[in-house]
Amino acid sequence: MVISSKNCKNCNGILYEVSKTFTTHEVFGELFYGTAYARGTFAEDQVCLSTGIEVCTRIDLLEMTYQKGFDKISGIVGMSTGLYKNSAPLLVKELYEEGAISEPIFGFYLGGTD
Repeated sequence: MVISSKNCKNCNGILYEVSKTFTTHEVFGELFYGTAYARGTFAEDQVCLSTGIEVCTRIDLLEMTYQKGFDKISGIVGMSTGLYKNSAPLLVKELYEEGAISEPIFGFYLGGTD
């Protein structure tokens, strides 16, 4: 997961509020998504979904301190095997194993041709 935080110098949109469960790894990182670019600090936090049953898991994230190309985006949930030393579980796999979703499937909609 890549998030915009109050530490980001040029992020727009909703900024992530650091929670009590947020832990920084204090390791600099950068990621490229096509023409988009993010740099910041690797960290992890507990993410919870609640739809009848509450499912929480710790996930890796990059707390952006600078971005380019994320003009109308507050963050990205990716499908990589992990950002920082592969320490956190895969989100969809964890949701499936906890019973929060019925199938371990991830889908997306591409809204344009650019």
